[in-house]
Amino acid sequence: MKKKVLIIGSTGFGGLGLIEIILRHPELEVKQLVARQDIGKKINKVFPHLDGFCELPILSMDEVDYDGIDIAFFSTPDQVGMTIIKKFFEKGIPVVDFSGDFRFKTPEQYEVYARNRELGSEHKSPEVLEHCVYGLPEIFADDIKKARIVGNPGCFPIAMILGMLPAIKEKVISSHVMVCDGKTGISGAGKYSGDSNLYP
Repeated sequence: MKKKVLIIGSTGFGGLGLIEIILRHPELEVKQLVARQDIGKKINKVFPHLDGFCELPILSMDEVDYDGIDIAFFSTPDQVGMTIIKKFFEKGIPVVDFSGDFRFKTPEQYEVYARNRELGSEHKSPEVLEHCVYGLPEIFADDIKKARIVGNPGCFPIAMILGMLPAIKEKVISSHVMVCDGKTGISGAGKYSGDSNLYP
């Protein structure tokens, strides 16, 4: 029997990518879609290429049927998931979060990340952080299988970590001093990239 999936933030780039991946996954089935915009519309009206593949309605958070899902994906900006995770956690529904909200085990570790991103430094669900697993299967595969909350790595960290991991394991480089330089386009900012990426 396939696991039933809920995607929160289903109309953004990450949510759309998840829908497309899960549609091809043999053990998962998209059952509920949530977003802040386009509530009531069918997802194929927002993304016409999904016609005939996924035609579920977009729900608000108030309409979520918690008993009808086995796993939830949060494809939301930083600090959104931490405000809504409690109900999933209490009901024992595993969560995979795409933001930086759950990549850390302590509020102090999160605070460093938040300060570097110029976000508010207080984590709104600090009691769940000890249950989080950093979602890098190359290192934490066994922990991920049992995790209640998986903090999905960002694109830059995963590229840097996977690029350097073999050299660190073989002690070719020291793990305490590294400098990484990365380049990106603005698609990394998501569907609503904001004024900071309007270069003209």
